[in-house]
Amino acid sequence: MSADVLCLRPAADFAEVGVDVPADLRICFASSPDEVPAADLATARAVVLAAVGPRLDRAWLDRVTRLQLLQFTGAGVDRVGDSCAHRPEVAVANVPAANVREVAEYVLFAAGSLLRLPMLRELSVGGIATFLSRHAVRLFSAVAEGGRPICSMDFTGPAAVAVGSEGAGLPKELAAAGEQFTIPLVPTAESLNVAAATAVALYEIARQRAGSHRGTETQR
Repeated sequence: MSADVLCLRPAADFAEVGVDVPADLRICFASSPDEVPAADLATARAVVLAAVGPRLDRAWLDRVTRLQLLQFTGAGVDRVGDSCAHRPEVAVANVPAANVREVAEYVLFAAGSLLRLPMLRELSVGGIATFLSRHAVRLFSAVAEGGRPICSMDFTGPAAVAVGSEGAGLPKELAAAGEQFTIPLVPTAESLNVAAATAVALYEIARQRAGSHRGTETQR
Protein backbone atom coordinates (compact mmCIF):
# COMPACT_ATOMS: atom_id res chain seq x y z
CA MET A 1 0.00 0.00 0.00
CA SER A 2 1.16 3.53 -0.73
CA ALA A 3 2.45 5.77 2.05
CA ASP A 4 0.67 8.36 4.19
CA VAL A 5 3.98 9.82 5.44
CA LEU A 6 7.34 10.30 3.75
CA CYS A 7 10.06 10.21 6.39
CA LEU A 8 13.46 11.40 5.21
CA ARG A 9 15.00 10.03 8.38
CA PRO A 10 15.90 6.37 8.94
CA ALA A 11 13.52 4.04 10.75
CA ALA A 12 16.44 3.27 13.09
CA ASP A 13 16.06 6.75 14.64
CA PHE A 14 12.66 5.72 16.03
CA ALA A 15 13.75 2.21 17.04
CA GLU A 16 16.79 3.65 18.83
CA VAL A 17 14.58 5.50 21.33
CA GLY A 18 12.03 2.71 21.66
CA VAL A 19 9.18 4.25 19.67
CA ASP A 20 7.08 1.92 17.54
CA VAL A 21 5.45 3.21 14.38
CA PRO A 22 1.64 2.78 14.63
CA ALA A 23 0.42 -0.09 12.47
CA ASP A 24 -2.24 2.08 10.82
CA LEU A 25 0.23 4.79 9.79
CA ARG A 26 1.85 3.89 6.48
CA ILE A 27 5.35 5.41 6.37
CA CYS A 28 7.91 5.38 3.58
CA PHE A 29 11.40 5.74 5.05
CA ALA A 30 13.99 7.09 2.63
CA SER A 31 17.43 8.62 3.00
CA SER A 32 16.83 11.13 0.20
CA PRO A 33 13.89 12.47 -1.83
CA ASP A 34 15.13 10.64 -4.93
CA GLU A 35 14.55 7.29 -3.22
CA VAL A 36 10.83 7.88 -2.68
CA PRO A 37 8.70 5.85 -5.11
CA ALA A 38 6.37 7.83 -7.38
CA ALA A 39 3.35 5.99 -5.98
CA ASP A 40 4.16 7.25 -2.47
CA LEU A 41 4.61 10.81 -3.70
CA ALA A 42 1.06 10.71 -5.04
CA THR A 43 -0.54 9.55 -1.78
CA ALA A 44 1.57 11.02 1.05
CA ARG A 45 0.07 13.84 3.12
CA ALA A 46 3.02 14.51 5.44
CA VAL A 47 6.79 14.80 5.04
CA VAL A 48 9.12 14.40 8.02
CA LEU A 49 12.72 15.55 7.62
CA ALA A 50 15.73 16.89 9.50
CA ALA A 51 16.24 20.65 9.40
CA VAL A 52 19.83 20.18 8.22
CA GLY A 53 20.42 18.81 4.73
CA PRO A 54 20.09 19.58 1.04
CA ARG A 55 17.35 21.98 0.00
CA LEU A 56 14.12 20.33 -1.14
CA ASP A 57 13.31 21.12 -4.73
CA ARG A 58 9.97 22.80 -5.39
CA ALA A 59 9.29 20.45 -8.29
CA TRP A 60 9.69 17.46 -5.96
CA LEU A 61 7.37 18.96 -3.34
CA ASP A 62 4.79 19.75 -6.03
CA ARG A 63 4.70 16.04 -6.84
CA VAL A 64 3.47 15.44 -3.27
CA THR A 65 0.07 16.71 -4.38
CA ARG A 66 -1.82 15.80 -1.20
CA LEU A 67 0.72 17.35 1.18
CA GLN A 68 -0.71 18.84 4.39
CA LEU A 69 2.25 18.86 6.80
CA LEU A 70 6.00 19.49 6.60
CA GLN A 71 7.42 18.37 9.95
CA PHE A 72 11.02 19.40 10.61
CA THR A 73 13.14 17.91 13.37
CA GLY A 74 15.46 20.76 14.27
CA ALA A 75 15.45 24.55 14.07
CA GLY A 76 14.86 26.38 10.83
CA VAL A 77 13.07 25.70 7.55
CA ASP A 78 15.89 26.57 5.16
CA ARG A 79 15.56 23.22 3.39
CA VAL A 80 12.21 24.40 2.04
CA GLY A 81 12.55 28.18 1.88
CA ASP A 82 9.78 29.50 -0.35
CA SER A 83 9.22 26.19 -2.13
CA CYS A 84 5.81 25.83 -0.43
CA ALA A 85 4.85 29.51 -0.32
CA HIS A 86 2.32 28.95 -3.10
CA ARG A 87 0.56 26.23 -1.08
CA PRO A 88 -1.19 27.82 1.93
CA GLU A 89 -2.82 24.51 2.83
CA VAL A 90 0.55 23.06 3.91
CA ALA A 91 1.40 23.45 7.61
CA VAL A 92 5.10 23.75 8.52
CA ALA A 93 6.22 22.72 12.03
CA ASN A 94 9.44 22.31 14.01
CA VAL A 95 10.45 20.18 16.97
CA PRO A 96 13.84 19.95 18.73
CA ALA A 97 16.51 18.05 16.85
CA ALA A 98 17.42 15.79 19.77
CA ASN A 99 16.74 12.13 19.01
CA VAL A 100 14.83 11.35 22.18
CA ARG A 101 11.64 9.42 22.81
CA GLU A 102 9.47 12.52 23.35
CA VAL A 103 10.46 14.03 20.00
CA ALA A 104 9.93 10.77 18.13
CA GLU A 105 6.51 10.29 19.73
CA TYR A 106 5.51 13.86 18.89
CA VAL A 107 6.48 13.50 15.23
CA LEU A 108 4.32 10.40 14.83
CA PHE A 109 1.47 11.92 16.85
CA ALA A 110 1.45 15.14 14.80
CA ALA A 111 1.44 13.31 11.48
CA GLY A 112 -1.13 10.76 12.62
CA SER A 113 -3.50 13.37 14.08
CA LEU A 114 -3.40 15.55 11.00
CA LEU A 115 -4.07 12.65 8.67
CA ARG A 116 -7.12 11.64 10.71
CA LEU A 117 -8.70 15.11 10.58
CA PRO A 118 -10.90 15.99 7.60
CA MET A 119 -9.54 18.96 5.65
CA LEU A 120 -11.55 21.50 3.65
CA ARG A 121 -9.44 23.05 0.91
CA GLU A 122 -9.81 25.84 -1.62
CA LEU A 123 -13.01 27.27 -0.14
CA SER A 124 -13.78 30.95 -0.55
CA VAL A 125 -15.16 32.96 2.36
CA GLY A 126 -18.61 32.58 0.83
CA GLY A 127 -18.04 28.86 0.43
CA ILE A 128 -17.03 28.54 4.09
CA ALA A 129 -20.12 30.43 5.27
CA THR A 130 -22.40 28.36 3.04
CA PHE A 131 -20.85 25.07 4.19
CA LEU A 132 -21.17 25.97 7.87
CA SER A 133 -24.74 27.23 7.47
CA ARG A 134 -25.73 24.03 5.68
CA HIS A 135 -24.48 22.02 8.65
CA ALA A 136 -25.97 24.38 11.29
CA VAL A 137 -22.53 25.44 12.57
CA ARG A 138 -22.08 28.99 13.91
CA LEU A 139 -18.99 30.87 12.75
CA PHE A 140 -17.07 32.90 15.32
CA SER A 141 -14.32 35.31 14.22
CA ALA A 142 -11.48 36.36 16.51
CA VAL A 143 -10.61 40.05 16.13
CA ALA A 144 -8.00 42.07 17.98
CA GLU A 145 -10.49 44.74 19.02
CA GLY A 146 -14.14 45.66 18.69
CA GLY A 147 -15.58 42.21 19.30
CA ARG A 148 -17.60 41.01 22.26
CA PRO A 149 -15.57 39.58 25.18
CA ILE A 150 -14.86 35.93 24.47
CA CYS A 151 -16.44 34.81 27.75
CA SER A 152 -19.78 36.35 26.68
CA MET A 153 -20.04 34.22 23.53
CA ASP A 154 -22.13 31.05 23.46
CA PHE A 155 -19.90 28.20 22.30
CA THR A 156 -22.08 25.39 23.65
CA GLY A 157 -23.46 24.44 20.25
CA PRO A 158 -21.70 23.41 17.03
CA ALA A 159 -19.08 26.09 16.38
CA ALA A 160 -16.29 27.02 13.98
CA VAL A 161 -13.64 29.51 15.10
CA ALA A 162 -11.68 31.60 12.60
CA VAL A 163 -8.33 32.92 13.86
CA GLY A 164 -5.86 35.02 11.85
CA SER A 165 -2.17 35.81 12.05
CA GLU A 166 -0.81 38.14 14.73
CA GLY A 167 0.05 40.92 12.31
CA ALA A 168 -2.62 40.89 9.60
CA GLY A 169 -5.41 39.12 11.46
CA LEU A 170 -8.33 37.61 9.54
CA PRO A 171 -9.26 38.68 6.02
CA LYS A 172 -11.95 41.37 6.32
CA GLU A 173 -14.56 39.21 4.60
CA LEU A 174 -14.00 36.31 6.97
CA ALA A 175 -14.00 38.53 10.05
CA ALA A 176 -17.29 40.10 8.94
CA ALA A 177 -18.89 36.73 8.16
CA GLY A 178 -18.71 35.51 11.76
CA GLU A 179 -19.80 36.60 15.21
CA GLN A 180 -16.82 38.65 16.32
CA PHE A 181 -15.15 38.17 19.70
CA THR A 182 -12.07 39.67 21.31
CA ILE A 183 -9.75 38.18 23.91
CA PRO A 184 -9.17 40.79 26.67
CA LEU A 185 -5.49 41.72 27.11
CA VAL A 186 -3.53 43.87 29.53
CA PRO A 187 -2.81 47.37 28.12
CA THR A 188 0.86 46.59 27.49
CA ALA A 189 0.06 43.65 25.16
CA GLU A 190 -1.06 44.48 21.63
CA SER A 191 -2.16 41.03 20.47
CA LEU A 192 -1.66 37.28 20.79
CA ASN A 193 -0.09 35.06 18.17
CA VAL A 194 -2.38 32.61 16.42
CA ALA A 195 -1.34 29.63 18.56
CA ALA A 196 -2.01 31.46 21.84
CA ALA A 197 -5.32 32.92 20.62
CA THR A 198 -6.47 29.51 19.41
CA ALA A 199 -5.52 27.91 22.73
CA VAL A 200 -7.54 30.52 24.67
CA ALA A 201 -10.55 30.05 22.38
CA LEU A 202 -10.45 26.27 22.63
CA TYR A 203 -10.13 26.47 26.42
CA GLU A 204 -13.19 28.74 26.62
CA ILE A 205 -15.16 26.39 24.37
CA ALA A 206 -14.19 23.39 26.53
CA ARG A 207 -15.00 25.31 29.73
CA GLN A 208 -18.45 26.28 28.54
CA ARG A 209 -19.27 22.82 27.27
CA ALA A 210 -18.09 21.17 30.47
CA GLY A 211 -20.33 23.53 32.45
CA SER A 212 -23.26 22.87 30.14
CA HIS A 213 -22.80 19.13 30.56
CA ARG A 214 -22.66 19.43 34.34
CA GLY A 215 -25.86 21.47 34.30
CA THR A 216 -27.64 18.79 32.29
CA GLU A 217 -26.48 16.08 34.68
CA THR A 218 -27.70 18.14 37.67
CA GLN A 219 -31.15 18.54 36.15
CA ARG A 220 -31.42 14.80 35.77
